[in-house]
Amino acid sequence: MLKKLREVWDSAPVHKAMVGQAVRIPGYIVPLEDSKEGMKEFLLVPYYGACVHTPPPPPNQMVLVEMEGRRRVRLDLFEAIWLEG
Repeated sequence: MLKKLREVWDSAPVHKAMVGQAVRIPGYIVPLEDSKEGMKEFLLVPYYGACVHTPPPPPNQMVLVEMEGRRRVRLDLFEAIWLEG
């Protein structure tokens, strides 16, 4: 059953009307690159602990966030945030 569900998730189409549109979505942080100055790169995922436990969320439910230039942010990994852009 999990294999079949994974196949459906992996084949989920891109909603072309949303490409390039401003959105506001909630999620949790999974740091990809972190330092004492803060995070430069992280994943926004739909539930706490995603990508740490298996199975990870489907690709269409994860957002790769890369801060522009030298900007870094400090965020609480245990609390949901809103991402706008």
